[in-house]
Amino acid sequence: MKSTNKVNRPKMRRNYSETFKKARVKDYEEGTFSVAQIGRLYSIHVNILYRWISKYSSYDQQKAIIVEVPNSQTEKVKLLEKRVAELERSLGQKQIKLDYYESFIEELREAGIDVEKKSGFTTPLSGSCRNTDQK
Repeated sequence: MKSTNKVNRPKMRRNYSETFKKARVKDYEEGTFSVAQIGRLYSIHVNILYRWISKYSSYDQQKAIIVEVPNSQTEKVKLLEKRVAELERSLGQKQIKLDYYESFIEELREAGIDVEKKSGFTTPLSGSCRNTDQK
């Protein structure tokens, strides 16, 4: 006879309030999230979500057919998240360079070396800052 270490426990059923169910159906109907995204966010199987949609949807139940365009919103969100990550990475690299240059300039100043730009003339103001129409 084999002995197993597994303990047979009954599965816990999660109960959701009616307001929670209606809120998730509303998220779906407004296009905020797809059924798959809601399922991942709240760890709910998509079949349960479709059941909620058929029960609580504001659309006419007899004529409505649920059709999701795959990769429309999801792909857009993924592309935008990827772009944000790239921009954050680039900004971080620029900030590191800026901090390095500032510390380098400070060390040169402490060593008595002046590295500020010195020119024989002053930079003229841009046209938007001065009034050129004086007569």
